[in-house]
Amino acid sequence: MTTPDKSDTMLNGLKEISSSLVGTVLSKKEIAEKLYEGLSKSFELTNIHVFFLTPASTETDYSYPSDSTPQFPVDFEWVLNFHKTVIANKELGPITLLHVYEEVIYLYEEKNKGTSSPNISPDYPLGSYFLLESEDKEIVSIIYIDSTENKKPFNKPSQIIKEIEINIDHIHNFLTEITLAIDNLYIHHKIENLLSDKNKLTQRIQRDEEDLKQRILELSVLYETSNALGYSLNYSQIASLALESLGKVLVYDICSIFLDRKSTRLNSSHQIISYAVF
Repeated sequence: MTTPDKSDTMLNGLKEISSSLVGTVLSKKEIAEKLYEGLSKSFELTNIHVFFLTPASTETDYSYPSDSTPQFPVDFEWVLNFHKTVIANKELGPITLLHVYEEVIYLYEEKNKGTSSPNISPDYPLGSYFLLESEDKEIVSIIYIDSTENKKPFNKPSQIIKEIEINIDHIHNFLTEITLAIDNLYIHHKIENLLSDKNKLTQRIQRDEEDLKQRILELSVLYETSNALGYSLNYSQIASLALESLGKVLVYDICSIFLDRKSTRLNSSHQIISYAVF
């Protein structure tokens, strides 16, 4: 059992780490390191593994420490199913503690006797799991705790787990701050994505406006040129008008039109009409 002195030391340590989470946006690695530091200092005999879940998914996108992570299946589908069917209706708040035994999953409830369900996912390591729930009621992180005080089958809560339950209030406050830090990170990512989408949309609108202006210009020039051609009496005027109109919608240095004598009945074999823009 945790002595008063040890409990005060643990509480002060957790408060110190919690204060470092406020007012800043931390990366998943930084949050996981602080979470690991807080729990490992409080419970020195415990193996701790932190998992972050991809939002709206059962798959993990980050784990810590990466070099000693136990062999878990590729996702935590059973955890989310258990949360949806058993936990969600109980309104226990953002932090939930589960004990997974060989045959049952036990939901720890501080004010009640708890809830047991059959363990239908024996592939997962036996031990205790903290589930961290976001403001959107989604599981954003799972903390796996496995006592190293003995290697016997996990059939009943170890001394470490009993200590966790005794000090659940301190741990609950600490993990709530951790959950808020994760929420802040995801909100920051959402804002960045929204700003990026806004910039892309703005650029697309600008391109569309430029394309529309260019199209209107082309149609206006075509309309004006068509009207003007009706008053032109010779090929030279028509060619000059065409070149001048073309210069309004295309950027070029020099352009020429060749008129063939046979088709135009010109006196010379060919006539060249040029229009230059510099």
